[in-house]
Amino acid sequence: MVSTFGWLDTDSEQRRKMLEVVDLFKEEGTVDELGIGSIRDALADSLFPGTSVLHTRLRYVMFIPWLMQQAAHKPSPTEMSAEFRTLEYRLIGSLMAGGEELGVIGNRARNNLKRMPSGMYWAALGSWQIRQGDFSTEGYFRRQHDYRQLSTRTVKADDLEARELLPGSGLDPHVPPAPNDWLKAVDFQLMSRVKELAGFRWFGMSGRSGWPGRGAPPWAGSRPVLRGA
Repeated sequence: MVSTFGWLDTDSEQRRKMLEVVDLFKEEGTVDELGIGSIRDALADSLFPGTSVLHTRLRYVMFIPWLMQQAAHKPSPTEMSAEFRTLEYRLIGSLMAGGEELGVIGNRARNNLKRMPSGMYWAALGSWQIRQGDFSTEGYFRRQHDYRQLSTRTVKADDLEARELLPGSGLDPHVPPAPNDWLKAVDFQLMSRVKELAGFRWFGMSGRSGWPGRGAPPWAGSRPVLRGA
């Protein structure tokens, strides 16, 4: 008789964590008998903060904020979350139409994809402070809904200083704008996107990301690394 287990999750962040636990049962690895795994992880996090073996294409850290910003135009947090998931599925077709296949998350599963790109890159967005706050995608959309209502009330206020009390959107304001019609066809190439490359350099040089005060991160000056990072 085959053993099974199940769980209940209330948001995508809990779902992501449980899927990571389930994946551990699929791994065939060795036991860390010397106990140096934690040292290895600490060094890896210091040298390459926010990254993991799951991250194979750098441009996903731009795709996800763009999808979030587009989904946030819906009127309610529930509709925003549903639209965001739809857009993540749509991104698969957009990348395939742009000539990409290798490295496309969901290139085989398509609409049956379980682990979404946002779940895989969410920690990286936080480590590099592209995502400014400890919240899930649902939390971001609730924040956008509240922000929209608050900004409407604040604009009508006579006190000009009240406008400065508005909280941030939750995403770094220096995120480059999305290209036109990018959800029709897009690829992983960064070198020809000057604004995007400048945005990544800003994350590296501002001292606010995982590369504080050390210039641009390693991926910023090499074509092969940019495409395959």
